[in-house]
Amino acid sequence: MSLNRWERISAQFFETDADRPVGERLCALACMVLNTHCASVGLLSGNHLIPVAATDDITQVLSDQQFTLGDGPVFEAARADTPIVVADLSSAEAGSRWPAFAPVATELGAQAAFAFPLRVGAAHLGVMAAYHHSPVIPTPDAVADAMVLATFAADVMIAIQAGEGQLSEVLASNFSTGSEVHQAAGMVSEQLGISIVEALVRLRSYSYASGRPLSAVARSVAQGHLFLDP
Repeated sequence: MSLNRWERISAQFFETDADRPVGERLCALACMVLNTHCASVGLLSGNHLIPVAATDDITQVLSDQQFTLGDGPVFEAARADTPIVVADLSSAEAGSRWPAFAPVATELGAQAAFAFPLRVGAAHLGVMAAYHHSPVIPTPDAVADAMVLATFAADVMIAIQAGEGQLSEVLASNFSTGSEVHQAAGMVSEQLGISIVEALVRLRSYSYASGRPLSAVARSVAQGHLFLDP
């Protein structure tokens, strides 16, 4: 991941209207990055996608339908944990790949779809999706930006769950401390028998409550000097 991309995406996020909910700001940025008409962000819970935000009702329906039907780019991105870029949902290839979803999507006006898994290390949190009203192929730079934005969005979701109010401070340090945090999260997950997502929240909550930098907390856990209570 490029540090320059991370810094640019972060700056764009904090330049959006701070009075808008975080999910709406992420959707707006997804539309900007991918030059699309609409976008959505959802969190995974078992076999369901829980909506966080969407630019409009139809976009939310598009994401919901995929988990109901059991196919589609968002469903596939969540299951395969890989970005999905579909330039033309009306093509024979898309119809064969997603026979249930593709006709629904085109009927609702979505001709192109892009889905990016939200993940932090080994933790799979959800999916960011964007749709375009006509067939379109995003540039390689746009796809690269969207992948960074998906990681950024995952960090935002984790920070919010941990109750951290100063998102700008949290996210500014995440690029450089990522590997330490992921290692510590894996250890906490194994020690407490909880998911990686829960372990990340526990680490961030401890950091926030103790006033210690997240990197210092993660380093203490990784070195065996700090054990979080069950």
